[in-house]
Amino acid sequence: MSSPPGWFPDPVDPKLNRFWDGRQWTPQTRNKDSMTVSASPDKTKRVTWIVCGVAAAVVFLFAAIGGTASDEGTRSNNVQGYPYNAPTSSTRSITAPSVRPTPVPVAPAEQQVPPAQPTRDAPSQAGIGEAVRDGKFEFLVTAWDGETAQLTVTNIGDRPQSFAISAQYLYDVQQRRFEPEFEWDSDLAFADLNPGQSVSGAITFVLSGAVPDYLELHDSVFSGGVKVPLR
Repeated sequence: MSSPPGWFPDPVDPKLNRFWDGRQWTPQTRNKDSMTVSASPDKTKRVTWIVCGVAAAVVFLFAAIGGTASDEGTRSNNVQGYPYNAPTSSTRSITAPSVRPTPVPVAPAEQQVPPAQPTRDAPSQAGIGEAVRDGKFEFLVTAWDGETAQLTVTNIGDRPQSFAISAQYLYDVQQRRFEPEFEWDSDLAFADLNPGQSVSGAITFVLSGAVPDYLELHDSVFSGGVKVPLR
């Protein structure tokens, strides 16, 4: 079998390379220093077979490594020894479908209603000459001259009760409140009344031109009071 075409050492002048056309030597020559020396026809055959053998060995080696890696991957993913992509019915795990819990409506917190504040009873009312009551006292305004009221107080309770002049008020038409003048010589001052006992006296207010509207009389400073209109 003839060698393939190529540059080979000149059989006459070892310093030159001559071109072999596959059948015979040609007149074309080159210096060895200007090109890579081609192997002789016999050596070319050997080199060709060596290259093919090395390539085949490399392919076989990569195939072996790939197969080993594939086997390792299969064993690591399937502890039962079955192929990973083809699980049997006996080893296939069945996962129950996830169920989203139904939200439970939360009842709104009961509205906290603040306890009702104790309210002061609206004072009842009666005219001059009519008896009215507040707590343990009964009041009777017998006269009014524009500044002074004649008043009778009776204890209608079951125990002693003190009368306080400072707890009696007058309101004018502008709803301004006035306290009475304290009169030391009045029988109403420091009056302590036993059950059924009465006391009478005068209560005077300094109005300074205010127009009186009504009196508000009290059993004590904490009672609701009772109204007596003055107009």
